[in-house]
This record gives sequence, structure tokens and C-alpha cells, in this order.
Amino acid sequence: MEAALKKGFLDRNEKYFPEADLPIAVFYSNDESYSEFLRPKKGFACMISRLGETFGGRTIAFSAGTIGCGGGLRYSGFPTEPDPDLKFFLSCGFEGKGRGLRLKATPELVEESEKSLILAAFRSFDRHCVICPQSDRKSTRLNSSHIPLSRMPSSA
Repeated sequence: MEAALKKGFLDRNEKYFPEADLPIAVFYSNDESYSEFLRPKKGFACMISRLGETFGGRTIAFSAGTIGCGGGLRYSGFPTEPDPDLKFFLSCGFEGKGRGLRLKATPELVEESEKSLILAAFRSFDRHCVICPQSDRKSTRLNSSHIPLSRMPSSA
């Protein structure tokens, strides 16, 4: 990352979020050294449930083979076919099978939200989706193979 840009970012982060942890960085890479941060998929492996590790200073990485959730695969940019049941899982759940996440009130609202997503723009042709704290020098060394997508303070 350019030194002046990084310093300006860190100065503003300290000014506006003095008590907050540094934000995290999300990018894609074909660099095989990130394989060391992969963890084998065991049952349901949610990406979101692992974000807390980055706030503790760890770098985590995912590949299409280590994400155990269809939504995680889809929304992280790894190619996958749409799951016809995802709209129920994200909303009201399945009749007789349990509750959904209730992120949207109805399956129809999930479908409407899906229409506004530009998932094709986030399709990853790289092997790894890397999520790291900004303090991790190796992981924030952005070059042409790294595409930063999001920076979010841990208090968000």
C-alpha cells in the first residue's frame, strides 16, 4: 500500500475511531503462501463466524473448498449455482424444518434484494479470499494480484 495513503488512513482512523481496532482488509490472491491460513471445512463452516479471529490479529483465508456454506460461496465471489432454497434460509425458514435467519421478512424480499446485487463484478478467479487485520504487513502488501473489496472497523 502506498505509504502516504496508509499514513493518512491511519491518522484519520485514530482521529475518528480512537478506541476501535484497525479495520480489516478483504482481497483475493493466487499467492500460494496464503494456503497456510486455510482451515479444512468441517460440517457447516460459516465465514462470518470466523471474522472475530481477524480482530484478534490473525489472518484467515478461504478457498472454494473450505467454505461450508452455499451463501458464503455465492457472496464471496466463488462460482456457484444459485440455491433455490437460499431465499427461505435467509428469511422465514422452511415449513416443518425450522427457522430461517430472518435477515429479510419474506422470501420475495430476498429475491428482490438479489436482483440489485452485482455478483458478477465480484466473481473471483483467484484461489484465495484473504481476510486480515490492517496491521498484518504481509497481507496488506497490495499488488496487482490483490483486489481490496472492503475495510470495516471492528466496531461496525
